[in-house]
Amino acid sequence: RVHIKEIRRKLKAAGAPADLIETVYGVGYRLKPLEIPERSPIVNSPKNAPVLEEDTVSSFRMRMNETQQTVMIVPETTNLLSIIEHCLNTQPLKTVSSMDVNAFWDDLDLYAPSVLLLDGELSKINIMKLCQRIRQSSRWKQLPIVVLLSKIDYTQIQQLFSAGVNDFIRYPIIQDELIARVYHLVCEYSTV
Repeated sequence: RVHIKEIRRKLKAAGAPADLIETVYGVGYRLKPLEIPERSPIVNSPKNAPVLEEDTVSSFRMRMNETQQTVMIVPETTNLLSIIEHCLNTQPLKTVSSMDVNAFWDDLDLYAPSVLLLDGELSKINIMKLCQRIRQSSRWKQLPIVVLLSKIDYTQIQQLFSAGVNDFIRYPIIQDELIARVYHLVCEYSTV
């Protein structure tokens, strides 16, 4: 019992909810299941997540072309757009958006992005078909595509990769992970 009190105290000091360990009468103790919102685009890194060293970020920046790279975001909501822009605004990347799916191809030609970030929850467009059309386009077949997903469904991920997606990022969005994945794709495909 004393050990449980000490563990609760340490967890609380680390920022965990006070009731994380619950008593199961007649049995013992267990961790209380956490209720995580289905689609919670949190941008802060967890305390135990690895942080990108400044050397790593500098290395990414040096490997990029002299011209500013553009990331085109196709979000379902303006909230998601502002979160992604907030995550990337500290980087030498230009962010643009296409909120109107009817103007997607015009926006793609206008902005000529280095990376395309698609919200996997878009309700007005079929992501699989869009990715296949992008891959069939002679101009955009090499464009790196990243899909943001709220749920990890391995069948869906396999279908996305088959449709031409290069990578995916899961909600909640972790700023350092987003930056690292975008830089990786920019560096990898800028030489193609």
